Amino acid sequence: MDSHHDFISCYDFQILRDAFRTMAAKGFISEGRRLEHARALVRELTGQEHVDDCVLNRIASRDVQPPSVAGLVKRAWSA
Repeated sequence: MDSHHDFISCYDFQILRDAFRTMAAKGFISEGRRLEHARALVRELTGQEHVDDCVLNRIASRDVQPPSVAGLVKRAWSA
């Protein structure tokens, strides 16, 4: 991912969410620190310092249905 752009592609978002869910399922993430862990994961894998809270909430959510990321991510070619 190109770290000088302030976006997360749909593909990167899904990778981050899957990684987060795997870590949570294996017990590596404490219940009270889900958002903190999501923020650290995004920063580590993308290099972005600012992470939108809506994106973090979607990554850390427990919903079973695929997230609707419309409005949360920007496509690379629109930047």
